[in-house]
Amino acid sequence: MSVGHASRQGNSRFVDPLIGTAGPNPDEYVPDAYAGLSPTPAPPFAAIRATPMTRRNFVSSEGYYFHDKTHQGVLLTRQPAVWMGDLAPLELAAGFGAVRVTPKERSLPFSHADEDARVERYSLRVDAGSQLDGAAFNLTLAGAEHSAVLEYAFEQTGPHAESRFVVVQATRPHWRGAVYIDPARQEISGWSPERMDYKLGPHQAPNFKGFFVAQFDKKGACAAEWQGFGTAVTNATGTELHVGELGRWNEEDLAAYVTFPSNTACVRIRVGMSLISVEQARLNLKHEIAQADDAAAVARATAHKWDRLLDVVQLRNASATQERIVYTALFHALQFPSLHSEETADGPAYYSLYTDRVEKGTAYQSWSIWDTWRAGWAATILFANDRVATMVRSLLDIYLQSGPRSGEPGYLPMWANGAETNIMISTWSDSLIAEALVKGVEGFNKTLAWEAVQKNADVPPERDTELQYADREEYTPIEARAGLTYYKKTGYVPHDRTAESVSRTLDYASCDWCVSQVATQLGHVDAARFYAERAGNYRHVYNEETGFFAPRFSNGSFLNEPLEAPKARDDGFTEGNRWTYLFDVVHDLPGLAKLHGGTEKLLSKLDEYFAGGYNDHSNEPSHHVPALYAALGRAWRSQELVREIAEQEYSDRPDGLGGNEDLGQMSAWYIWVAVFGLYPINPASGSYVVVGAPFFDEVTVSLPHIPGHRLVISASGSSSGRKYVRSFRINGEALHEPSITHRQLEQGGHWEIELADSPQEWGSRRAEGARI
Repeated sequence: MSVGHASRQGNSRFVDPLIGTAGPNPDEYVPDAYAGLSPTPAPPFAAIRATPMTRRNFVSSEGYYFHDKTHQGVLLTRQPAVWMGDLAPLELAAGFGAVRVTPKERSLPFSHADEDARVERYSLRVDAGSQLDGAAFNLTLAGAEHSAVLEYAFEQTGPHAESRFVVVQATRPHWRGAVYIDPARQEISGWSPERMDYKLGPHQAPNFKGFFVAQFDKKGACAAEWQGFGTAVTNATGTELHVGELGRWNEEDLAAYVTFPSNTACVRIRVGMSLISVEQARLNLKHEIAQADDAAAVARATAHKWDRLLDVVQLRNASATQERIVYTALFHALQFPSLHSEETADGPAYYSLYTDRVEKGTAYQSWSIWDTWRAGWAATILFANDRVATMVRSLLDIYLQSGPRSGEPGYLPMWANGAETNIMISTWSDSLIAEALVKGVEGFNKTLAWEAVQKNADVPPERDTELQYADREEYTPIEARAGLTYYKKTGYVPHDRTAESVSRTLDYASCDWCVSQVATQLGHVDAARFYAERAGNYRHVYNEETGFFAPRFSNGSFLNEPLEAPKARDDGFTEGNRWTYLFDVVHDLPGLAKLHGGTEKLLSKLDEYFAGGYNDHSNEPSHHVPALYAALGRAWRSQELVREIAEQEYSDRPDGLGGNEDLGQMSAWYIWVAVFGLYPINPASGSYVVVGAPFFDEVTVSLPHIPGHRLVISASGSSSGRKYVRSFRINGEALHEPSITHRQLEQGGHWEIELADSPQEWGSRRAEGARI
């Protein structure tokens, strides 16, 4: 296992990519019970990721799982999360003797003691004794933005020499692809149409193909002449195909293989990937991994890119465990959205699954916005600010390209995995754009941004009154704000008309506030007032008799059902229940407090929530709740809770994350509370709640997008566990209320936090809540 690398000086040496790769039960794979991550040595925001493969990936399974016992090869993947599908994955594997093609046939046992996972490379020694006595190989893997390099060093001590082989799995079961072998070039190329999420959303993209080229070294230390080559078809399922699948599927998976003489010591394979063409895959490989580059050279370049991001944060008096947790969290938080465009001969371009053709420009994909609007996007704005304008332009390109007819705008993305999947709810892209504007991001079309968020708020999706828009409903139009027809008419989404009605009503109200914020930033005064008033619609699903938000029918009556367990999921809610969503009014805490009869009664509800075990940090709707105490005037309780949750839900073990990573949101929560002592309850406000001190005696942050920026946060005693804030000074001036603006964060300077061993009065001045 990776535990740090003293030979390097940058903070990337502290990253352990195995954190988040294991579940709590070694004997059972439960995809929603762990982070759902794989060790992927690749640069920040890389388009593809190369990972060791212990199983074949699909929706609800990553290609690597720590508790698996066998190595099946290397997977080049675009799968962004365990619950999402992949786009044209590619598998490679090596072995001895007779060619073995299927994952089961080529599986070989391995030990984690022989594994070294780093931010910049992955290496593993594999015992191949089951294929040939005394045989083994060492795999070294490194990656770039659209490419990777694999090195196999073969060992053989037994009495009988056997040839070596490398398999390149071009397509997997069902998918109708192609593979080409060019012995003169020592190159294998091909394409796959596999797109696991194609049934979700309206964009079928019938011309979608993922292209690859695998080039074997002909010169240098790992030059190896081919002994033989061929193709193999290994699957016949007997599955009866749906008419819509006939063009994509053929019930066969297709592989190419190469064999090498028995004295071959080393094989190096450089792999380029593209969604444009095979030739573009070659060009991506040429741009990113020079012909003479070995895995070590590619790894050095990747480590340098990560150091530039991770060295922004410096910790004093952090333990080795804390360093691993913090820098791995930052590593996880800065991987998505991923780069989608490629550098062509005519400039940056990308294949759009919305228009089913190549478009010009730079683009990002993999937008898990229901998750990342909460804290992940704020981390991206802070640490990768130079990419944010392009990311916003990508959102706007999706708006322009996603309409039902060519040239007609559609909607901003909800959960876009190449194309819209309609997974999760609401148009939280409104919050992303509002937050970017409030925090001063320039370089995108603000008029178009206003048009896009206003359409989100005003135009119901197609078939809005026909469909329930249940989770993962297949072949539906873009969901956007499903039930908006009713929301605009009655002020809430009726339970008997649209699925997840309570969560939708609450989230649509919050997103209305975000649209109002965009209008304010762009000078649309009347529109700002209108959407701010409509943001009060959350009140329409509050049941005064029970004191909870509840599903409400078209006739105005409420549904009330018993809750089976504290963390059970209630009908009408998105991945949660009445307790989870009781505090889901991030844009209007004064209004929420008023619903409950005042701040003290709302604080009592918070007490009951935590005492009853309702907090579920494994999922996003609970992430802001610990910060509410500080926002409501009981700051010391937030200071306790964030430490407790951090200790319970985060560690440096392979099972060190308490829930799905969800494209960095889980880790971003930790970064905000542990490094800054802040949390963005309502990110589009441009403010943060002070939830305590950083977990370290001193933190220094130097933001690269602000020349000369330097922020030093001093909190003596924090590293040893002291957590209660007695006083807080910003550049010598006392801070009395637990609220800090993004502008103050960017101004830098010196924050001095005096800590105590017991709860203090600091931060108790806030009265009826605040719009934080």
